[in-house]
Amino acid sequence: MRIYSPMIEKQMQSYYESLSEKDRRRYAAIEAKKLGYGGMRYISKLFRCNYRTISKGIADLEQQSLISSPRIRRQGAGRKKALETISGINEAFVAVIESHTAGSPMDEGTQTAIASQIFYAKADYILSLKGNHPTLHGQVKDWFEQHLSQGFESIIHSYQQRVDKGHHRTEKRQVWCVPISQLPTLHNQDDWVGLKCVVMVMRVPCLWNKTTREVQFYLTSLDCDACKLGQAIRLHWGVENGLHWTMDVTFHEDACRVRTGHPPQNLALLRRIALNALNLEPSFKRTNHQKSNRAAMDNNYMLTILAACLSQHNDTFKPACQ
Repeated sequence: MRIYSPMIEKQMQSYYESLSEKDRRRYAAIEAKKLGYGGMRYISKLFRCNYRTISKGIADLEQQSLISSPRIRRQGAGRKKALETISGINEAFVAVIESHTAGSPMDEGTQTAIASQIFYAKADYILSLKGNHPTLHGQVKDWFEQHLSQGFESIIHSYQQRVDKGHHRTEKRQVWCVPISQLPTLHNQDDWVGLKCVVMVMRVPCLWNKTTREVQFYLTSLDCDACKLGQAIRLHWGVENGLHWTMDVTFHEDACRVRTGHPPQNLALLRRIALNALNLEPSFKRTNHQKSNRAAMDNNYMLTILAACLSQHNDTFKPACQ
């Protein structure tokens, strides 16, 4: 069954690959819901994702719609602007305040501001280039596709290939790094302070029943060394998989709606203390999520976790939160 034309399907796949894991399942869920009957099967085949991924995305969308349902206000209701309540306030002062308020992480200017702060702090950055910079992302993608087909002939570049095996799969990882001087002038290139090179990472995970292909681009202020950059990118995903993904699976951190004041920081600290305590308890050979559920239903096991945590840190004199 083909619902969209091949050109539309290619554009959808390209946009899907540019998203994060959480946004991917939500996008797949939206497309499946739009198509109705048979949509989940079609989208699962188009994006090469599992049915469970789309089902989880649908659950995320339903939960978000229940939590953040729009309120209907009568016209003119709500808090008035400061200019309407205080006579004689300086509009220039308000403009200064507005220029220092936090923006959306999907805004194009946010990553460039982060790059400037990192560079002027005498550090280096490796920033992922995604679909929130559509012009720049498309320009870099087209350039790499063109020269990859030509084998990067007469182009100064660095290349590394690595094959990893584990968790019942084999993953081939290729890294190309090209100095910024080899590329044509990029869209808003001057906004990326200290930019030295552009990186393309191609991952080909091979499972027993399917093979997928993922391509990601990065902008960095580091020198053109594919081996060094590949290791740095892998370390980033080590933090994502070892902490952030674990926090979401174990404690559903992404679903937490606490956003203001000190509670977000306090809850994050408590979650990390609890995660370290669960990791230190070795007697129950299960996942941290299963350990957490058992501790909630069994006070004796909860005391076992606390005892393992406290005895471990009393011996090593390390803080309880890392």
